[in-house]
Amino acid sequence: TNMNLVTGPGDEGYGLKSLKYSMFSKPKFSEEAPLVSCSSVDDVQPLDAMWTGLYMGSDQNVDKQSIYVLSSAAGETQYIALRRSGVYCKMINFVISENNGQCTYKVNSAGYTGTKDAPCTATTRTEVIAEWNARTNMNLVTGPGDEGYGLKSLKYSMFSKPKFSEEAPLVSCSSVDDVQPLDAMWTGLYMGSDQNVDKQSIYVLSSAAGETQYIALRRSGVYCKMINFVISENNGQCTYKVNSAGYTGTKDAPCTATTRTEVIAEWNARTNMNLVTGPGDKGYGLKSIYYRRFG
Repeated sequence: TNMNLVTGPGDEGYGLKSLKYSMFSKPKFSEEAPLVSCSSVDDVQPLDAMWTGLYMGSDQNVDKQSIYVLSSAAGETQYIALRRSGVYCKMINFVISENNGQCTYKVNSAGYTGTKDAPCTATTRTEVIAEWNARTNMNLVTGPGDEGYGLKSLKYSMFSKPKFSEEAPLVSCSSVDDVQPLDAMWTGLYMGSDQNVDKQSIYVLSSAAGETQYIALRRSGVYCKMINFVISENNGQCTYKVNSAGYTGTKDAPCTATTRTEVIAEWNARTNMNLVTGPGDKGYGLKSIYYRRFG
């Protein structure tokens, strides 16, 4: 049912007073600029690509681009750039690698799937990987008149991961929405060998004016090991504070939570654990929180 679109708080209807957004330029990899300084491949997020090649036809519009992770290993991430065109999925595999503080970009191969009787309809990462594995190979080319597909350039978002820690608990911000936790470095004797940051999941527990509560969760065997922390904003400063720790899971009832709703239920049913600050202390703790900053 339609509603009046209004501009003031006293008007009868709905309206938007303002829209906050994150603004960033999009640098690009190309044959002329294949390198960028980085600390890891996670610093580089591919956004879209400019295709080339005679067989791309009129499909070279960058706005029709989708990019999926094919695989990830130490020091490199493989991607599939995919363009849908009629019954076809036209695909190119490229890799971003890190070595000695430099991230490099390289195009590896091209292919396609789809026929009139069996069109390609892949939309999820799992479906796209299956299509890639079943592809018919295509010539990998570098120019618009060449028979095949190619990538002329790759646009990406570049970010480093600053971190909150006991030594650096503050960052300038206009609201808590300016800070997005990405992953955490755990500590504590009871973390065992689970302190690897790559196994980290972070969920929003609750949100209120000026603060957001989070749950950092690590799965270990039958257990969900959890720590609650909060990011608050006051007078243009965002602060980070660890509040409490706990766990759920038994041999007969292992913790299998993956969604936010499930994780919140586990947190509310937790057995409390000592909140600690050092690797030899009996309990769990957070050494630091890595985050992305907007605004």
